[in-house]
Formats: sequence, structure tokens, C-alpha cells
Amino acid sequence: MSRIDWTPQKVEAARRANFWCLAMLPVAAAVGMAMMEAGLGHGETVAISICGVLARWLDDPEFVEGLRCDA
Repeated sequence: MSRIDWTPQKVEAARRANFWCLAMLPVAAAVGMAMMEAGLGHGETVAISICGVLARWLDDPEFVEGLRCDA
């Protein structure tokens, strides 16, 4: 694995990406629960779909490259 040239811009981009990934998890759960409580049905499907998008982002090498930190 090659080392990343951590410029200030890359560090800030990684922080923003990490924040949005973590911030979306409780949002996904809240949306799903609200839909089920309102009787709209399939709230769990919506929550799983949102988490699936996050998983795809984290499986994208270019996206993850900004999240890695070499020791």
C-alpha cells in the first residue's frame, strides 16, 4: 500500500467524510422507526437501504483512501 501525502485539504476531506458516514447511521435508524410507528410500513427497508449506501461508500477505494491513516 502506498503512503498517502496528507495535505491539509486531504485531512479535512477525510474528517468530513468520516463525519457524514457516522452521522447517517442514527438518521437511518430514526427514519425507519418513524415510518414503522406511523404505519407506513417498510421502514426497516428504508433504514437498510441507507446503510447499504454507506457500505457502498466505504467499499469504494477512492472514498476510503481519504479515511485511512498510516501509522
